Amino acid sequence: MTIQKLVASSLFLGALISPFGVGAQSSDIAAQIQALLNQVAQLQAQIKLQEIQGNNPHRWCHEFRRNLSVGDTSPEVFSLAITLGRENLGTALIEGQAVFDERVRVAVVAFQKKYGIPQTGFVGPLTRAKLNSLYKCS
Repeated sequence: MTIQKLVASSLFLGALISPFGVGAQSSDIAAQIQALLNQVAQLQAQIKLQEIQGNNPHRWCHEFRRNLSVGDTSPEVFSLAITLGRENLGTALIEGQAVFDERVRVAVVAFQKKYGIPQTGFVGPLTRAKLNSLYKCS
């Protein structure tokens, strides 16, 4: 190994270790890794949204296959939030929203009211059927 390669390797390893410090706790490292994973997930959601809006802003399709309720977290909730936003029922989609929270529940109730579905705030068979009649991919 040449001196240049040894120095380059040392600098690379130092750059990897230095953000954590020599005495960094494994919990600190795990927290930083989790924060990075959260950022990656958020960026992936933003990319998906940009692809949807950029390729054809008038076309959105998704087949809803699961019941959804407050507390659920999944890509299905993200698709629901996009759909509710396209229905102009409040801004349920906030930075890649993938949590069925109170904002999403309120938007679901508004969707149900708009289409004459019992206003439960729960995405069950009737609400899914209406969502799919409007947005299912053909």
